[in-house]
Amino acid sequence: MTLSKPQELDDDMAAKAATLIEKATGLEGDIWETKQLSEEPRLVMRVISATEQHYEIVNRIAEDLPDENPYRGRVSVAKRPLKELTLESAEVLLLTRTLSSTLTADRHADATEFRTRYISSQSGAEQQVTAMSNNIVFGRRGAGKSTLLVYAQHHFQHEGLPCAWLDMQTYEGRNDTVVHIDVLDELAETLNELSSGAMNEFLLASRKLRDEGEPTLPRIRRLMPSFKRGALHLTRRHGGLGIFLDDLHVVPKERQPELLTLLYSFSRGNRIWLKVSALEHFTNHWDPVRRVGLEAPGDAQTIHLDYNLTDPRAALRHTTRIMDAIAMQCALPGIGAILNSGVLARLVWVAAGVPRDALDILRQSISTAAQKRRTSKKLSAPSPRKKVAVEDVNTAASRCIENKLQFLSLDSSLEQEPLATLLESVKQFCIKEEKRNAFLVRIRHESSFYQQFLKLIDLRFLHVLNPGITKSRTGEKFVALLLDYGFYTGTRRAKTVDVLQKEPERLPYDLLRRLPVFEPDERPGSN
Repeated sequence: MTLSKPQELDDDMAAKAATLIEKATGLEGDIWETKQLSEEPRLVMRVISATEQHYEIVNRIAEDLPDENPYRGRVSVAKRPLKELTLESAEVLLLTRTLSSTLTADRHADATEFRTRYISSQSGAEQQVTAMSNNIVFGRRGAGKSTLLVYAQHHFQHEGLPCAWLDMQTYEGRNDTVVHIDVLDELAETLNELSSGAMNEFLLASRKLRDEGEPTLPRIRRLMPSFKRGALHLTRRHGGLGIFLDDLHVVPKERQPELLTLLYSFSRGNRIWLKVSALEHFTNHWDPVRRVGLEAPGDAQTIHLDYNLTDPRAALRHTTRIMDAIAMQCALPGIGAILNSGVLARLVWVAAGVPRDALDILRQSISTAAQKRRTSKKLSAPSPRKKVAVEDVNTAASRCIENKLQFLSLDSSLEQEPLATLLESVKQFCIKEEKRNAFLVRIRHESSFYQQFLKLIDLRFLHVLNPGITKSRTGEKFVALLLDYGFYTGTRRAKTVDVLQKEPERLPYDLLRRLPVFEPDERPGSN
């Protein structure tokens, strides 16, 4: 029988065992049966596609049940027919919760669970970021920069090396020199926990300097020998130290190289490695005039996580691997079990190959589809949907754009207004004027106008289709860009927009060169 509201003692005991397993696996709902086999009761968890981990959890909890529980050692896992799967099943409900938790990399995540879910990058970035060197990881928001740093942190910890993590969002927009002391103090406090007070000398000196008002950079640099002495206690004991700075770009550009040069002053040559993540076009890691910061490649090597639509099929393969890994962890055979034909390709295309965007759109697509129950004359009541359709993806994409717009202020607090103005101009050009969702921009690296486009690419409002298109003049090149689908699909559907393409396939060069050109002098305030 299926467990619901147990009345008898045996049912109550079964419910207690089921509750423990549900808490451990995340699978909860109408997945339980009790059976009588050879005069012995047995509790059965029925799921679509159990993994070894599910079997291990069930067996462990069953063996640990109290002696008085008749189901002690008598809990098993059985396969449930795929035809029973709906978007309201326990496996899919767990998938939506897991997708939500996956959207943000958590440095506190269990190492075993992280390794189970982690999918290697296409470029082999893991080998670079785990090297005993300084690294700056660049990539668009959602490309996996923080996740790569978490991977490196787990690797260091597995090797027995202590790690310190700094979330730079805490210091967002801080354009003062005291921010350097605040960052160093946070780092010193973390190292103190690892080294039993080795940083006390520095903390005492930094507090005195703070009391004197806003210090100059040279005054702060005088504190670094004491910081170095404290940090060396750790490196001598453990053989090294990893320092992770996540989202450096939220600190104003003029402060970024100053902060990096302070960190480099005690880390260089002392087996202390800096691992930094940032949006590339919001970052200034080296100031050649003041000669402060980290100069690439001598002081730090850069790693680029470039997930875009220049190689759509590769983006589809990579995203599919990520989604399959998460789905299997939720007792599904793969992500295709809940998607109609063509949905995955469409999802990857509207997400422009950005893994986190694809996961977010998938999560909202499942919720959207689950709310639209199937109706039929043959059915006495609406029944649960079994799969996600393309229209669900379109609706979800239009909802996800709101999240991106929120990050516009978070990642570009000092540049929000000009970027928002340019974005509105692009939307007007594409949706209202040209009625095309793709266009060309002349490549001029020295132009502030072109640099603004690079920042909109970092923020995923625009997506690169081809980095270098030649139209007519010899040597003059353009970048082909796609306006994010969230602005004109789903609930924001613009029926008159000529959608360039709907699935992840490499676009013909001849087609791209015929796209309209967005010129700065055509847009008020865009120069």
